[in-house]
Amino acid sequence: MTSSMAAASILVVNDEIQVLSFIMELLRMQGYGVEGTWDPDEALRLARVHPGPLHLLLIDLVMPVIDRARAGEGDQPHPPRHEGVVHLRV
Repeated sequence: MTSSMAAASILVVNDEIQVLSFIMELLRMQGYGVEGTWDPDEALRLARVHPGPLHLLLIDLVMPVIDRARAGEGDQPHPPRHEGVVHLRV
């Protein structure tokens, strides 16, 4: 694990709790800082209050209630800071 990996922060959003837990555990085992939620509104809140930038948003592509454009583009007055967005189909 490199020092840049240890400093990388990832936010995982998935409405299937087992999938969310599995992905978060895999990323933690690789040394990433990980936060996660099944709730899109909670994900936006976590992104806003996260100290420093989020390096990656990992979002379930087929979540029934998430507006991927809103989560990824940050159309709020204070958009979340992130470096990349990955949409998963699990």
